[in-house]
Amino acid sequence: MSREAARKWYWEHGGKEKKGTYNKVHLKERKEKEKQRWKRKKRVLVDMLGGKCKKCGYSKLSGLTFHHNGAKRENISDIRTRPLEALKEELKDAELLCANCHMELHYKWLDS
Repeated sequence: MSREAARKWYWEHGGKEKKGTYNKVHLKERKEKEKQRWKRKKRVLVDMLGGKCKKCGYSKLSGLTFHHNGAKRENISDIRTRPLEALKEELKDAELLCANCHMELHYKWLDS
């Protein structure tokens, strides 16, 4: 089939409208898969950094954050879809803190 014939067939059989419908129908499924991928990656990264908050020992995955000690190249939330090796490279000089300890570290000036 030539390129022009393929293009004609695409438009005659629903084309963009069909693709848009497919994306809407499967959006929830794709988002759920992305959540599961991030959960697996975060578990590996958390285990790599000790598995619990460095200051207080909190260990629930949902409450743990990454604190950069050295030069921060990128935010983890911006690169979480990248391969695990890239994430490990970004976090090689980071430490694991719970959300409370992380906020206290960055905003201790509020308490003074």
